[in-house]
Amino acid sequence: MLQSKPSQYLSFQLSTDLQTLLPTEQISEILTLELAQIVPMLDLPEAVMGVCDRRGNILWVVDLACLLDLEPLYLQSDRQQCSVIVIQQQQFCIGAAVAQLGQLIVCRPSQIQPFSAQASAQDMPSKLARCLQSICRHFDGTRHLILDGEKVLDLLKKG
Repeated sequence: MLQSKPSQYLSFQLSTDLQTLLPTEQISEILTLELAQIVPMLDLPEAVMGVCDRRGNILWVVDLACLLDLEPLYLQSDRQQCSVIVIQQQQFCIGAAVAQLGQLIVCRPSQIQPFSAQASAQDMPSKLARCLQSICRHFDGTRHLILDGEKVLDLLKKG
């Protein structure tokens, strides 16, 4: 559903050539973690990087690109730290590790177009297409894919 007022989004790099947005109302916080702070867990899907301490609580951290069937973070760079976007839906939250954070971006309703899975998903992985909410087309001709944090969490819950 299109909104009538401008909305604010956090931009981030999902892969080397894919800039993505996430609505700020779906984000509870942003963390910068050393990879050594993420404790790997055995026998879990490749996208699950492990757990970390978040103010005395355990936070599961997933490689968002890998989860969406894109190139995993460890193949994108050799950094020793990552940015983690904490996505929360009611009592369930997850840390989504991304290659690089961008800036806050405001999109006006006239810039946002619904994502048409049939027309747009031909050259993208199906998991990524399932988690997209819409597309923001900027006045300079660039575009950002807008992820739906709830769909990302649902993807994790369903396995």
